[in-house]
Amino acid sequence: MKDLSFLRRLLFTSLLIFMSAVSAWAHAVVHPQRVDPNSFEKFVLRVPAEKQIPTTSVRLLIPENIQVFAIAAEPGWAYETEKDSAGRPKSVTWSGGELPPGEFVEFEFMGRTAKEPGRAVWKAFQTYKDGSVVSWTGPPEAKEPASITLIESAVNLGAPAWVSWSALGLSIIAALAALLVVLKRG
Repeated sequence: MKDLSFLRRLLFTSLLIFMSAVSAWAHAVVHPQRVDPNSFEKFVLRVPAEKQIPTTSVRLLIPENIQVFAIAAEPGWAYETEKDSAGRPKSVTWSGGELPPGEFVEFEFMGRTAKEPGRAVWKAFQTYKDGSVVSWTGPPEAKEPASITLIESAVNLGAPAWVSWSALGLSIIAALAALLVVLKRG
């Protein structure tokens, strides 16, 4: 009986983990989630329709440490930008399309990251056909979290090239020495 109880708990725990992972996949998320400082990047806002009614518009607030300069056309959707006093987009709203339940859409745009490391917090507002709005603006642990892109330099954990070549050279020397020992004995 104890084994059966353990299996039930294991199954229940696995189910909970799976369900939380599925819900984490289903949010409006901007990719990539890590970029280098002072770099030009292609960003993609991926939006799934989570309700049983179509999504009709999506508004994305551009973080202050990202400068958007080009937005790709998405067939069936139009976009409008709201600009700051310097003429830079501070938000983009895609509308005119209809995203059916169970599907997703990707909106692409180009931007430049800030010179300083930090976090870009993307706040998105998803409007459904019935007028309801889901605000993806919360902290990471929230039910409706904002997407976050880390602006940080990549850590190079690989060895310098000379180390790889030195190791190869030593391996060849060791193989030749072993071959000489075998030939002398034979």
